[in-house]
Amino acid sequence: MLFLELSWSGDAVDCTRTLAAEKHADVEPLLDPQTGIAGITLTALELVLGIDNIIFISIPVDRLPPERGEFARRLGLARFMRN
Repeated sequence: MLFLELSWSGDAVDCTRTLAAEKHADVEPLLDPQTGIAGITLTALELVLGIDNIIFISIPVDRLPPERGEFARRLGLARFMRN
């Protein structure tokens, strides 16, 4: 929509430059070091919570008979992976 509004001014070169500058401005928050640190922190938390879910499932599943244990394990893992 920005391109269409600026294209009516009659100067296509300024229109292209403005559009490119607008797109480049959207990338700047991704290059911030705090964004990278937050991404690494969230990835580490996901890994820890994923391992926690596996442990949480394995304890009650071990108490089930072997023929039902595999189904319960898959059902539990599918449930946790959905969230």
